[in-house]
Amino acid sequence: MKITRKQLRRLIAEALDEGKRIIVDPEGEAFVASDAYQTGAAKDAQTTHPKLTTLRQSGLAGQRQARQLAVDLDMQPELTAAEETAVEMGQQKATAPDLKFHNELPGTKSIELSQYIKRECQKRGLYCAVKDSRHTSSVHRFTPFISVSIVGEHPLRFESINAVAYISDTWMGNIEIEMRAYHPDAPAGVNRARSGVLTDRNTAPYLSGEPGYGGLEALAALVVDALSEL
Repeated sequence: MKITRKQLRRLIAEALDEGKRIIVDPEGEAFVASDAYQTGAAKDAQTTHPKLTTLRQSGLAGQRQARQLAVDLDMQPELTAAEETAVEMGQQKATAPDLKFHNELPGTKSIELSQYIKRECQKRGLYCAVKDSRHTSSVHRFTPFISVSIVGEHPLRFESINAVAYISDTWMGNIEIEMRAYHPDAPAGVNRARSGVLTDRNTAPYLSGEPGYGGLEALAALVVDALSEL
């Protein structure tokens, strides 16, 4: 369907926030590359003629020629412009997250917050390590993030603290924080890995400087408290 420029910008922003690649065809329609790859590859897979398969494997020119012959011979449906682009990108590139837009965000707040958290840990005598993982990804996590690891002893419960906060900048300029705490010595039947989350709605008042919230320093203290109590 045709969309307006405003709708196109919103679609691109939403997809980028999830780390997905976007393809905009000559008609101005926007498609998620991974989706276009799946449908395009499924159409190409309908052609199983040995000679056309060999031709398709001979390079980009051969791939296009084999596809056109298959369409002309009614062996497969014609691909859309977005599907052709995605298939020619290859599965790995079409389905991998596109992180460069996140890494180029101005005024990255996750880095700034991580430094506040590190200072808060130093005040409490906790060890803190900060790692910039925005340029990497994994099978289970595609959003670029700063990881903050905290190790030490709980001041009241005399228990070990072994926790990690994953801090991600959102497209709208806020921060989301996922938290994990690990308790390897917990008794049998007790959850040894606990989790929590601070959404962008939770962190927005601290980032915007709303009265009574205390800014990034107070947010850092909140994160350390939350990690210590998980």
